[in-house]
Amino acid sequence: MQRNQYSLLLQNMIDRYDSFDAYKEKTENELSLANYEESARLLELMETKWQDSEEYWLLKIRHFAQQMEGNKVKEILEDIQNRELYFTAEGKSIVEFWSKGGAGL
Repeated sequence: MQRNQYSLLLQNMIDRYDSFDAYKEKTENELSLANYEESARLLELMETKWQDSEEYWLLKIRHFAQQMEGNKVKEILEDIQNRELYFTAEGKSIVEFWSKGGAGL
């Protein structure tokens, strides 16, 4: 119940401020609720605005990994490799984990 209320609050923040942090937080919350339709919708919106963001790509990996969609995760990893994106050491470590078949993908 609290996560659902938090989701409404975050949607209000998105409507009001349209900030990356609000989108990121709402997407993470929707993933915690296993509301994959909403997290997919948010990721589509984020892609139009912040497609070069490391955090966007990591959320996209998480979205499909939670649904056990290994082929989609592999497609995302290929997209990341084909783009010239800056990733922090932590981000690179996460991408490497999934590239090596993390969590049995």
